[in-house]
Amino acid sequence: MRKLQTLLIVLLTATLSHSQDSVDDKSELIINSNLFHNFKIEKYFVHTNKTTYFAGEKVWFKAYVVENGSNLPFKETTNLHLNLYNENLELISSELVRVENGKGYGQFQLSKDIKQGIYYAQLDSYWNKNFNNKTALFKIDVLNLTEQDVFNETTPIQQVKLITKGNKLGINLYRNKALEDKQTYAVEVNIDAEIINSKQLNNTYIFATLHRQGNLKSVVPVLIEEGKTNYKIAFQKKSTFNGINTVSLIDETKEVLAKKSFFWKNTKDIDLQITEHSKTNDTLLLNLKMLNQYKKANISISVLPQNTEMYQNRSNIISSFLLEPYLKINNYPIASLVSEQKINTNKLNYISEIAASETAFPNKDLKLSDLKFKMENGIFLNGVINTKVEDLSNFKIMLSSKKNDILKLTTINDDKTFSFHNLMLMHPSDYDLALVDEKGEMKKASFFVYNNYMNYQPSKTLPKTLLYKHKEDVPSSTVVTGYEDTRPKKLPILHNDIETLDEVTITAIKDREEEKEIKEIARKKGILGLNYSKLFKPQESSYSHLSVLDYIETLPEVSVQYISAERIILYTIINNEAEAVRVRLDGVPFLNMPLLNQRLIEQFEYVIFNRNGVGYGFPVIDLITDRNYAKNNPVENANIQKLKTAFGFNKPETHYEKPELQYTDKQSINSYSTIDWIPNFEIIPGIDNILKINRLNYNDLKLIINGVSQDGKPIYKEYNISLTDD
Repeated sequence: MRKLQTLLIVLLTATLSHSQDSVDDKSELIINSNLFHNFKIEKYFVHTNKTTYFAGEKVWFKAYVVENGSNLPFKETTNLHLNLYNENLELISSELVRVENGKGYGQFQLSKDIKQGIYYAQLDSYWNKNFNNKTALFKIDVLNLTEQDVFNETTPIQQVKLITKGNKLGINLYRNKALEDKQTYAVEVNIDAEIINSKQLNNTYIFATLHRQGNLKSVVPVLIEEGKTNYKIAFQKKSTFNGINTVSLIDETKEVLAKKSFFWKNTKDIDLQITEHSKTNDTLLLNLKMLNQYKKANISISVLPQNTEMYQNRSNIISSFLLEPYLKINNYPIASLVSEQKINTNKLNYISEIAASETAFPNKDLKLSDLKFKMENGIFLNGVINTKVEDLSNFKIMLSSKKNDILKLTTINDDKTFSFHNLMLMHPSDYDLALVDEKGEMKKASFFVYNNYMNYQPSKTLPKTLLYKHKEDVPSSTVVTGYEDTRPKKLPILHNDIETLDEVTITAIKDREEEKEIKEIARKKGILGLNYSKLFKPQESSYSHLSVLDYIETLPEVSVQYISAERIILYTIINNEAEAVRVRLDGVPFLNMPLLNQRLIEQFEYVIFNRNGVGYGFPVIDLITDRNYAKNNPVENANIQKLKTAFGFNKPETHYEKPELQYTDKQSINSYSTIDWIPNFEIIPGIDNILKINRLNYNDLKLIINGVSQDGKPIYKEYNISLTDD
């Protein structure tokens, strides 16, 4: 403690030998300078269920949005955009994700024709466009089995060369661990006498500011005394950021004399204990406990085989929240230094010192009046009404959606246009528009809705510098070693044709009760060859908004040919020849194909495709009507115009849907298959939290867990489970 007593620990409220008012005034000028800000800025992380996908697969994701300084959930955010870019950083697709209390999840489909390569998921918002933040890109690989030579054994990553700039202007700023205790971090400053004289610093103050990207935590005024060149400064740990902190020395003219960043971890990791509760052939129950945490946490869990080649720890929530947004380098494997909550602090400190300094003030000069991009909450819907009613002054337009739990009224403008704002409409989904008078009675009208739903527009391309590494020439002693990004070394072996699908069907139906129900439906409706058929649940698909024929076209190995408006043929290719596919509706042969264009696939609970015609002698698609459809769709009101969304929030599916890939050998199954995905699991401290996993007869499992607590502590854990057969 005697050493600590020699430190210059002088905060704004400390008593100084010089005029306190003068120091306070000068400190206030620094605090209110254009270098610092108190804006709430978003920070993002996306957890995907794996990092390598096959073309045509779904990407399942969980997005976390926190406040940049505190890592607390960013509760103001509702609209989050997940943009997918190819390896040339060209926009491929964009999803609108609904966020509540800093969390949102969903899924999107990769095209069957997507080119093999590296892709990047970007999280963004309209509000975020105000700030000069480093764009976070989350890397995924896509493999297309129709392309040749698809695998390289390794992809070398060149060395990352970075220059150290801690000794700027003859001022050396470094951490002094010998002077620290449990409550403080200490830094030491050496200033060349020549600099003191040339800058006329004698008997003036320099201000040691602790901040992160201009978000200020502490200011320590330091009086430069004549003849003294060494100064020691301590910061209370409770007044530092968790992760990267930057200490900048600023003189009275507001010039930044020197700056350096440090990795300081000021909170304990959450101790997440996982134990086996019970198991069956299909499921595993785990008990999750937080032993040293008093606030709730929300996590997402990916479940893969232990020997998976479909996941790499390229980015996790700890590296994404504490490190990556504040570094000027890209593609360096920061996440590899954060493994199962074991943080290599020595390497992270080194990387922080040499890689973060140039990002110290990314929002310099930004004023409140410059924030032109406002927070968006929901989408807007603009349109025009067509009606014979001439005087609309006492009329309103009603928008209702049972599925979205929305009922809103809006006024009509003189030019018959109208607008709804802040709509939380999922896509795809239905909504109704109606013209209502002052008594609430509906009048006949039609509506045209414009194709414009929000102000945010994703960038069509991103600057390729986002993928570049910093390549300044420096001595070899400051070179950060590169790494190799390992890829799968051989192709998985897949069935080219489906002969018998008994095992696949049983595996795909995770819930045994549902399996029994489907078999009972098949028995009652005379459906044959169920064990040799593929079963689809269109209501859980991203194509549930399509017509029946449009949906059938999305099914594997089925094609639709429109010969004329009255003649439509379904066919499949077997042994290089086209075979007609017949349709049965609830067990009855159905011949009027054009009528299927007038019915929506969401009206059907199951679609069963018996491609090989087992039991029939020809290929058959059975359509099973949803038993609740009639109850949920009463007789329509002629004065209500029913519409379908063309845009809206990504609609999360209620259950994880295992990819429909079949492998011919056990090694491929253990290397390339996926098991389960749980996007939204809440852990309450002090009690047992039982997690159900559909393990599908796998004994060796790998859990990849990411999450964040209510008080802003990120959680990352990889956990292997090996079970034995009873």
